[in-house]
Amino acid sequence: HSLSSPLAEIPRLGVEPLGAFLFKQADLRRESFQLAESSAGYWGRRSMFFTASKPIMVAEFFNPGRKLNRLLMKIAGTEVSGMSIF
Repeated sequence: HSLSSPLAEIPRLGVEPLGAFLFKQADLRRESFQLAESSAGYWGRRSMFFTASKPIMVAEFFNPGRKLNRLLMKIAGTEVSGMSIF
């Protein structure tokens, strides 16, 4: 039942980062990242996580800047397995 699922705790996380919560789950499984660029030029990624046999999709979009540019250059210069464009 979803009320007994660890995911029922998500609305009560407060300031705890979602990633910190997810990676505490012993049975956590993560699918490959998918990357995308919005029409406004923002890059994003998403990935599906599973815990307690329940799915949760996490999507992030990044503000432009040097850190993001370095990440994108690293990805472009390296064959990255497990990533696709959505």
